[in-house]
This record gives sequence, structure tokens and C-alpha cells, in this order.
Amino acid sequence: METKKWIQKDEFEGQVLKSSEPQLVLFAADWCGYCRRFLGVISEYKKSGNGKDHAVNVVNIDSGDGSLWETYNVDLVPTLIVFSNGKQVFRRDAKPMIGLRQPDLEDALIAALSATSSPQ
Repeated sequence: METKKWIQKDEFEGQVLKSSEPQLVLFAADWCGYCRRFLGVISEYKKSGNGKDHAVNVVNIDSGDGSLWETYNVDLVPTLIVFSNGKQVFRRDAKPMIGLRQPDLEDALIAALSATSSPQ
């Protein structure tokens, strides 16, 4: 699993929608503590070796890019959406994620990764 830092709308189509690999997209902001915590969970997951069977790239969409936020109806951060073959296959909005403990965030990540291998 490879992490790509903040991308903009002009990069989104090529890197996410047209990708042959599943894309874990995190709508986040630098100032968001929950976002940083979730990025830490992703980083630890990668280090543990659990993620090596998953060909998922992590893409961060900064709060400054309002057009993508509007397109995908994102109101709060963090919001996690997994795309596979250009379509949303998993979504976890901010409200259920805020205040989650580390194991809950790990469960959300595993659910997102599992969604990429589910039949469409």
C-alpha cells in the first residue's frame, strides 16, 4: 500500500477514477486531529505487514479543494471513500469516525480494504 500525499481535482481522475488498483481516498485536513490519527493507523497497518496483500493506494484530499468535496458530498473530516474501477465501493463518513478508538479505526480500514475485494 503506497501513500500519496495531498492531491488536487486535476489529478483525481487519473490517479483515482482511472486507476486499475483500488484507491483509499481520505478527505482530510492538516488541522484535523482525527485525520492525523487515522493516517497514523494506516501507517501502522502498512508497517505491520498486514497491508502487503492489498494493492490499495492511499490518496488524501485536502479541505482546500472544495469542488471534490462537493462532488462527493463530504461535509466533515475525516471521510473515507474507497474507489475500485472508478466507482465507490465503501464509504465511512466523519460522524461515525469521530471519537473512535484505535481498534475502531483499524476495523474501518480493514472494512474498506475488504470492500475492494468484494464482488461489484
